[in-house]
Amino acid sequence: MDFNPETRMIVKLLAGSNLYGTNLDNSDQDIRGIVIAPAKYHLGLERFEHYDDPDEDKVYYDIKKFVKLVAKGNPHVIEWMYAPSYFIKDMYGNWLFRICREHAISQRLIKHHIGMATNHMRRIDEPGRKCGVKGKELIKKFGYNTKDAACIVRVLEQCIEMLTLGKLVMPRPNADILLNIRHGGWSLDHLRSYIDIQLEGIRTIEEKGLSILPKKPRFNKLNEEIVNLVSHFLKARHEI
Repeated sequence: MDFNPETRMIVKLLAGSNLYGTNLDNSDQDIRGIVIAPAKYHLGLERFEHYDDPDEDKVYYDIKKFVKLVAKGNPHVIEWMYAPSYFIKDMYGNWLFRICREHAISQRLIKHHIGMATNHMRRIDEPGRKCGVKGKELIKKFGYNTKDAACIVRVLEQCIEMLTLGKLVMPRPNADILLNIRHGGWSLDHLRSYIDIQLEGIRTIEEKGLSILPKKPRFNKLNEEIVNLVSHFLKARHEI
């Protein structure tokens, strides 16, 4: 990569707990961004997908990588599009999010939201799992990883919101409940029962066709819109 992603960013935001409204005094600052790379990365053989800052918790995605993740139903990036408006860097960010909300989001998100939640739940009380020092401390203190528990609850609730309302509220309206879970306010048995109820609700929505989301992304329209956006950005910089 021979360019500074900071100079080509169309979206920059604080993600993670800062976005959810569950951040603590010692919470990480999860900075995320979306970048439109120089013209040669779109027209030639070179490729840019993402940049991880080695010194800070910053991850910047190429616009095409971001759109593909949204179309797959990735929970981490879908939630960015419902961040408060002051998170959006400029008109290109608003343009991109509108395109993705209209054409990229679909019921494909079910698989990835459930997958994330069940993978976390499967190992939530395993002290030997790779969950970092903080995670091991939580397991030792509460008997399970309460940070992961709050994440599981949030992800499944967001899945239901997307399926039934087609949007998310950020920061999360039940941030106080998520913080209570994070601080060990729920027993593991209660957590498991709640998760079972949420999973059953999602399956019912899917099986009975109750979701307002389309079955799959509108790829033709999505591709057309992204070509227009990227072309406009590069022409404005006199790169094409």
